[in-house]
Amino acid sequence: METAVTVVIFMLYAVSLIGIFIPFIPGLALAWIGFIIYIFTSGVFLDHVWWIILLTLLTIIALMSDTIFSLIGAKAYNSSRYGIIGGFLGFFLGFFFFPPFGIILLPFVGIYLGEIASGKDNNKALKALWGALIGILVSIGLRVLVWCLLLIALLVFML
Repeated sequence: METAVTVVIFMLYAVSLIGIFIPFIPGLALAWIGFIIYIFTSGVFLDHVWWIILLTLLTIIALMSDTIFSLIGAKAYNSSRYGIIGGFLGFFLGFFFFPPFGIILLPFVGIYLGEIASGKDNNKALKALWGALIGILVSIGLRVLVWCLLLIALLVFML
């Protein structure tokens, strides 16, 4: 039983690493689930409650980071209020009506259309999109970092 659980956990981690870069696979969530499975099946839960809470909070932040960092990036590149609102609307429309690809594409469309609606020209609207792209790349970096922390914690707890 213990070997089967370990195999499942490492399979979750392997799929989760792919999912960090592919939007329709819940990458980081799968690594966190693998970590939690190990914690509860190994009996080390009570010994490491604070680590579990910290890694859970980091995972939640990293899971929300795509939208947050893309909007921060857009704002850093002088996106208007309309562009930010368009990005939020694009995210929600993409999430509810066009998953999984709409979650990635529609916020960019929303930012662009919001910038155009605010009276900015094409170049300034594209500059806001560039900021959003930089935000997405920062988000991917954060998810990779949290994934590595989850893996290191798992390996340390296994030893």
